[in-house]
Amino acid sequence: MNLFQDLTCGTFESKALASNRPFVVAFHAPQCPESQRLEQMLNELAPDYRDRLEFGAVNVAKAGELASRYRVYSVPGLVVLFNNTVLYQVMGVLPRRELKTIFDVAARHPGVVGQPR
Repeated sequence: MNLFQDLTCGTFESKALASNRPFVVAFHAPQCPESQRLEQMLNELAPDYRDRLEFGAVNVAKAGELASRYRVYSVPGLVVLFNNTVLYQVMGVLPRRELKTIFDVAARHPGVVGQPR
């Protein structure tokens, strides 16, 4: 997932959990066609949220412990975190419109730095 920060067991806490913005984590398997489909959609949507959300990707073959921790039992999976709390969790590929709605709501979550009042 080229626009996303590559997250591993060693970097997950310092990048995803320590972020002051909601963090979208895509759990994927590189050879999975559905993961590739989600990757394409996320890469198209991510630039619109660059200033409000952060994005990262976890290869489940390399970081299975993270997938287990967030109960991602099939790929692709999407988890939106903020302040060490899961805001949203989705398995599979959602329509673009639904992903956009999730991102819009996460970007306006109370406590997010730079929120309009």
